[in-house]
Amino acid sequence: EKGAFTGALATKKGKFEQAHNGTIFLDEVANASSVVQKKLLRLIQEKTFQRVGGEISIKVDVRIIAAANEDLLYLVKQGKFRQDLFYRLNVVPVYLPPLKNRKEDILLLARYFLDQHCRQIGCEPMEITPAAAKDLLTHLWPGNVRELSNVVERTIVMNSGQSIKKFLIGEVQSSENNEEYQAVTTLDPPLKEQVAMLERDYIKSALEYYNGRIKKVIKRSGLNSRTLFRKMKLYDLDKKEFR
Repeated sequence: EKGAFTGALATKKGKFEQAHNGTIFLDEVANASSVVQKKLLRLIQEKTFQRVGGEISIKVDVRIIAAANEDLLYLVKQGKFRQDLFYRLNVVPVYLPPLKNRKEDILLLARYFLDQHCRQIGCEPMEITPAAAKDLLTHLWPGNVRELSNVVERTIVMNSGQSIKKFLIGEVQSSENNEEYQAVTTLDPPLKEQVAMLERDYIKSALEYYNGRIKKVIKRSGLNSRTLFRKMKLYDLDKKEFR
């Protein structure tokens, strides 16, 4: 509302009000603070909200599509995401496998980003050579689609010809040799919790990479079957979800 805070010179519609009778996309919902989660839950339940500094409840009819790059159910069990909000959002879940498990999409996405970035930069369209395509298909893409987009853009900027013979994957200048560089280790959350998160992510990544094939995961991880199954149960990981 006008006058709600310094610089609020006029009343403006917020995102949900603008999306009335339509659809709104909430990205990275796992990073929402507890305050935002509470407000979002109330909006979903009551279909009303109040503008900042306002006193009138405004009704909205909005379809919500939410995305997260973390396991929300795991965050619920860790007490970092509201359980009631999770079940409100988890009406029709769509699980998108990591890019390394969708190799058929890699070249399609690469060509899309190639055309997109060429238009933005103002350069002529470029072709992807078979050797460059092989670079893309053999990389594991830990950063998924965003990493692919960045790699394509970096390659375009550094490329001087009309065809791409090699993609600049992982060739980011490191500051390890800089005297002013200092490695910073976070002390929060506690070590035990950080180790558990790292262990869970490793096992989950291995299950994704080997499509739930336990023998392959055992061989790669060095864990015996009993330990692996115990940890999968602890971290709520079901091999069937990765097939």
